[in-house]
Amino acid sequence: MTAATNSWTRNWTIVSADLDLAHVMLPLSSFRLENASPDSTSPVFRVLHNNPPALDCFAESRLTPAGDGQPTFYEITGKEQLPLYTHATVGEYIDVLESMGPYMMRNPGVHRLEGVIKIPCHAHGGKCAPGEQGWHVPSTIQTAVHLYQFGGVVEGGRSLLVVRAPLSEHCPMNGDGTVIGYST
Repeated sequence: MTAATNSWTRNWTIVSADLDLAHVMLPLSSFRLENASPDSTSPVFRVLHNNPPALDCFAESRLTPAGDGQPTFYEITGKEQLPLYTHATVGEYIDVLESMGPYMMRNPGVHRLEGVIKIPCHAHGGKCAPGEQGWHVPSTIQTAVHLYQFGGVVEGGRSLLVVRAPLSEHCPMNGDGTVIGYST
């Protein structure tokens, strides 16, 4: 296992998720990534939840490395480091997510893990915004997911994890979702 592979295989805690992905990756939940092909030169990761959710959107998903760009956390956000997540630091995490999403859309070559997950298009009972398609029972759709890691940028030398699920054309309530967390 290479050092780059090993940097993914650790416990991750989700600290914040926007409304488009909060029904998939709950804040304060945790998981670890496991290399499902340790003998291969091309790692393939799978998500193992520490407390399995009722609906495991990552159940059969495999995440593979993609991209080779290595921008620094500072280049993307203008910040050197993030403090640990608390109610007092929520705004800093929101600022980071607001700068990460657009940057990743403009720069698709940034190094990441990527795969496809099966998620409900929106939380059960969710309401459509005025002018959008009418309410429907959530259906499971295949959604691309990208996981980005920035080593040592959270207080205490923890690595930052940013998860993005680009906008789905299949459901107006499944927007461009983002999740943020760090290594524990």
